Amino acid sequence: WIKRHRLALTLAVEGLGSDDLRWDSALIEGVTVPIEEPDPPRIFTSMNVLKAEYLVARRLAFDGETLLDESPFAQHPSDSGTYSDTLDMALYGETPARLVLAQRATLDLLDKIAVAANDHFGTGVAPRRTTFASYWREPGEDVLRKGLPLPGKLRSAGVALAELAFDMDPAGMYPAAKTLRNAGTHRLVNLTWGDATGATELAHSSVDAGSLVHATREALRVARAAYIYLIDLVQDQQDALPNEDRPQLPIFDQP
Repeated sequence: WIKRHRLALTLAVEGLGSDDLRWDSALIEGVTVPIEEPDPPRIFTSMNVLKAEYLVARRLAFDGETLLDESPFAQHPSDSGTYSDTLDMALYGETPARLVLAQRATLDLLDKIAVAANDHFGTGVAPRRTTFASYWREPGEDVLRKGLPLPGKLRSAGVALAELAFDMDPAGMYPAAKTLRNAGTHRLVNLTWGDATGATELAHSSVDAGSLVHATREALRVARAAYIYLIDLVQDQQDALPNEDRPQLPIFDQP
């Protein structure tokens, strides 16, 4: 399932990239620091948190799809809840809840990726005001935020992140994903096999099973791309450093 939908946190283009049991291997391998600051920079903490939350969201999505396949029209036998029949072909329980929670948790990661970048590059935005949509560009301008690495080449992870943020806007490629995330976070979303409203700004929204599964996978792919772009952005910073007597602090795997 992970290979088929390209959801592994690995730098491989297809598949898992490794036969190791811990194949979500994309990470920052080293950061150059001043010799008087030997402690690990917080970007390593940031990447650990982001990866772990992505993996949990991905697991929720997989479990939700599995339960839906096993019991598409009735409450799954493993669900301990009792739910009212609302007589509208809706399916309630842990199955749709896992998918809704996975989609919203995955898109929440995007804001955290922007927070991690702001913290690492020291661009000075208050963490509570840092959002994925607004962070990568200077306010009101179509240029990268000052302080982000912009290497003298066409390929730039900063530009890729800015374009990905634009795709989440109403004029971009994924506006419905953001609407569903907001509905699932602040309002009430249920799965239905009948006529669905789609994600709305009303108190209640109903989403058909296929659309909910698709939205969850789409969110995972977007967050995966943003995570890998952040790794590239840190590497852009490293590539631009002068060759001075500054050690590169490696990071070791957690036992």
